[in-house]
Amino acid sequence: MAEKPTYKELEQRIKELEKEAAEHKQAKEVLKETEQKYQHLTESLLDTVYEFDRKGRFTYVNEAGTHMFGYSKQEILNGLRVQTTMVEEVRDLSQRIISEIFKGNTTVGERTFLRKDGTQFIGEIHSGPIYKGEEMVGVRGVLRDITEQKKVEEALRKSEEKYKNLFQSSFDGIAESDLEGNLISCNVAYLEMTDHSEEEIKKLNYQDITPEKWAEVDKKHVEQCLQRGYSDLYEKERIKKDGTIIPISIRIWLRRDAQGNPLCLWAIVRDITEQKQAEMAIKQERDNLQAALAEVKTLSGLLPICANCKKIRDDKGYWNQIEAYIRDHSEADFSHSICPECVKKLYPEFYKGD
Repeated sequence: MAEKPTYKELEQRIKELEKEAAEHKQAKEVLKETEQKYQHLTESLLDTVYEFDRKGRFTYVNEAGTHMFGYSKQEILNGLRVQTTMVEEVRDLSQRIISEIFKGNTTVGERTFLRKDGTQFIGEIHSGPIYKGEEMVGVRGVLRDITEQKKVEEALRKSEEKYKNLFQSSFDGIAESDLEGNLISCNVAYLEMTDHSEEEIKKLNYQDITPEKWAEVDKKHVEQCLQRGYSDLYEKERIKKDGTIIPISIRIWLRRDAQGNPLCLWAIVRDITEQKQAEMAIKQERDNLQAALAEVKTLSGLLPICANCKKIRDDKGYWNQIEAYIRDHSEADFSHSICPECVKKLYPEFYKGD
């Protein structure tokens, strides 16, 4: 027969039970506080937090989820199925993914979802299994509406595509270099202008394809660009792959990063060989014309002429025979003859008349 515990033993046991009860109460309070924090956190999130059971019925959704799907919380928790919130095109895929989660896997992906009013949105979803002991009883996940993000990405893609088309279709050469002048990228026109391949260009510095005599001119305009963001339009020369030197016009722009720090240099380059040839042809034609005009002698102004002998006084005060003056001041020359009236007057014996 077992001995009855003594009073002290009973007192000690009571104290132990009281301690266990206090610890249990404290644990419950901590658990309650943790649950409250979790609920407050999930309810304050802008992303949807959801849970659903093995039959695909929602068992929990936060406030953001009700706004995202357009259902009331009661409608969602009254047996709304996950498949109802997905467009038909992704339902089979989503079912396969859910099956993977039920195997204990975590999934991440993008899906198109359906609101109660029939409108659609694109969501980024992170899902994983919920365990009760060792048994998997459902799925818990976070859903973010990325529709606007996708629109921005699409707009950015189209903008980059337009930029790329403009970049490559430009008749002018466009090149990008770092602040030390090492070439980073360029368009087709620039490659054709230098006769280098894209791989070869990326191994060069702009100084490698510029005659040395232009070093100070380039330095001046790069400094100007760093100070005000762009350079004046200026002319210099470029060395092609075969050593041919061609004239070009160029302007440089400075590109900065998000903090405003200098990042790289952009240059727009134009081959002006034909322009220079045309200018030379015009200059040659003008020189030829001026030379021709210099050889042309003309008579202009009032000429002092003797009323009797018809001599002309030149600008030095000398009187010259009219034929000599005209010959010296024009391209005209004279051959001498005699008119009929002078023949009649001077040589009547030879005048036969009409």
